[in-house]
Amino acid sequence: MRLLQFEHEEILMSVAGDARGLAVGAPARSAEGSVSLGRIALIAAICAIPILLYLPFLAEPFMRDEGFYAAVAQLMLDGGIPYRDAFDNKPPMIFVWYALSFVMFGETVWAPRLLVSLLLSGTTLLVYLQGRLLFGRQAGLVAALAFALSIGLAVFETNANTEYFMLLPLVGSVYCFTLAERNFDTRLYVLAGFLMGFAILTKDTAIFTLPLLMLVAVNRVRLESGWSWANLRALFKPVGGLMLGCGAAGVLTILPFVLTGTFDDMFNALVVYTLDYVGVVPWRSRLIATAIMPIFLFWLAGPWAVLSLVAIFRLARSRNSGLSLLLVGWVIATVLGIVAAGRFYDHYYVAFLPVFALLVPLGLKAMREAGPFLRRAIAVVVALSLVPMLVASGDIYLQPNADARHTAKYPNDERSVWETQGDELGAWLAARTSPDDYIYNFGFHSEIYFYADRRSPTRYLFDHPFRAGDQYVAEALEELNANPPLYIVDTASYEYPLTLDYYAVDIGRWINAYYDYVGRVYYADVYKLRPAIE
Repeated sequence: MRLLQFEHEEILMSVAGDARGLAVGAPARSAEGSVSLGRIALIAAICAIPILLYLPFLAEPFMRDEGFYAAVAQLMLDGGIPYRDAFDNKPPMIFVWYALSFVMFGETVWAPRLLVSLLLSGTTLLVYLQGRLLFGRQAGLVAALAFALSIGLAVFETNANTEYFMLLPLVGSVYCFTLAERNFDTRLYVLAGFLMGFAILTKDTAIFTLPLLMLVAVNRVRLESGWSWANLRALFKPVGGLMLGCGAAGVLTILPFVLTGTFDDMFNALVVYTLDYVGVVPWRSRLIATAIMPIFLFWLAGPWAVLSLVAIFRLARSRNSGLSLLLVGWVIATVLGIVAAGRFYDHYYVAFLPVFALLVPLGLKAMREAGPFLRRAIAVVVALSLVPMLVASGDIYLQPNADARHTAKYPNDERSVWETQGDELGAWLAARTSPDDYIYNFGFHSEIYFYADRRSPTRYLFDHPFRAGDQYVAEALEELNANPPLYIVDTASYEYPLTLDYYAVDIGRWINAYYDYVGRVYYADVYKLRPAIE
């Protein structure tokens, strides 16, 4: 309970006499002094929690997205280039993270999981530092603990997807920005922009947080001096620094594609195809999914969502517009990122976890200071919210092995069962092919390239682009004709039996014209190239 006993002045930043937004004063010192071995040990223990909560999932099979990132990273280590040799609209940094994990720990399933668990440990430290900067040390510890424990929300598909890699640079950016607002240090603004750039280049939905930081800086200038052309010049440092840093991250990432002559491939994948991919989701569906998002969060995030809502009401009544804008705006920016993507997969909600953690100490403070009836009511809601959260996540953690935990995370998706057999299908293909042979995945399960350690003759490692336009089908067919794969693995006919008829399009007819049906192997129909054109 000692962690909850922080003083009122440590919870709400004062606007100080000049109403300087996020330019907070130094937090109160604890009785232990500025440095304490006990405090360091406590922070280290909290930072270790995400790693411990990740351990049950290290050996879990790749889900489809992870399998694609792994296949592209494997291709990169063999000299391939994303977008030119592997087409998708994911930002380039996710492939770099996977390749880095393979360099550090070997080309294994657990390598990216181990790396992301270490990054989450670092993110926990950043949440503590941000919480300490905003509220004081004790509240910072509460926020760090809340974030660390939230990694145990396995219903958010605890894995090595883009959102988990995005959190470290995202939180690092917000922390550097808050420091910059306190010290008016141009270098920190640039660093904040640089980290935000890498967050966006890991998961593009983070892009809405960048204008939020600029808006916070604008609000500070408004509070300090009001509006005038002279005062607007004060915005050059924060806005310019953020843009410069973010631009530098973009240049560093794009430069290799420019130097290798593959910038057009990257642009077409990240811009042209993304617009096609996002545009297929109608706005009515987005609005319905957005409307039920709070229910989903309350059901699966339990006390994190409840206490965050309490904190938001508290912030709405506070006089600190800078703090309110930063934290409430962060929540709104996260919602906008999900809505803009048009997909509402469970792992997308991971982006809420850092800001929820920072709101938790505020929610606890508001709960403690509320009247007896309201305090009891909030306590009852928090207690009740624990039940579905513990049941849902506990059911996953208590499964007997990694395969069972994987399928428990995707209970209504038959393809999760297929993913537990991916390594076996990969071994089957590897035993029947040489390293120089091509294989082709006709469906969404590009993890077979990683498991089999074989290349695709076309850069379309999975079939989602085919639903966005016929030009993608035509290009894939041209590349398949140039280098016919020895084996074709077809899951498309099982994945989309009611929505797509691939065998009525050119690529399906091409398979029937030049391949013999081998049979169903594990979860897929397998075809082999006829000897006449081998």
